[in-house]
Formats: sequence, C-alpha cells, structure tokens
Amino acid sequence: MTTIENYSDEIMDVLTRAEILFRKMNRAIGHQVGQSTAYRQYGRGRVNRWAREGKIHPVKQGNRIYYDSYDLLKSSRENQL
Repeated sequence: MTTIENYSDEIMDVLTRAEILFRKMNRAIGHQVGQSTAYRQYGRGRVNRWAREGKIHPVKQGNRIYYDSYDLLKSSRENQL
C-alpha cells in the first residue's frame, strides 16, 4: 500500500467520523427542515433537482414536506465541486 492510499483511508475515516458527529449534533437541534426553508436556503430549482436525482428524500407529514438537513447540506457541498 502506498503512502497516498494510506492517507486516503485516513481521510475517509475522518470524514466518516465527522458525518456521524454532525448527525448526532443535528438530532439534538432538529434534523429536518421544512420545504419552504429548504427552498429559501438552497433555491427551489436545486432542491427539486436533488429530489428528482434521489440525493434528498422528502418526508410528508400531514400537509407539510420536510427534508433531512444533512442531506441538503451534503448535496449543496457536492453541487459546489
């Protein structure tokens, strides 16, 4: 195994731990945001496109639609790359 492969494994471990920590923190403050908040933060077109592509999954509760805030953030970061 080369040095670069060792670093990539370590980086993936750190990112995985960061994701787990973010999800734990997010649960404490509420892990879902309403559709109107998602539209306001990320734009209606992006949110709808991410939902079509399966990157985010809307959850309907009564008359309201919610999205997982981590999935929105992750899709936004991927969109910037």
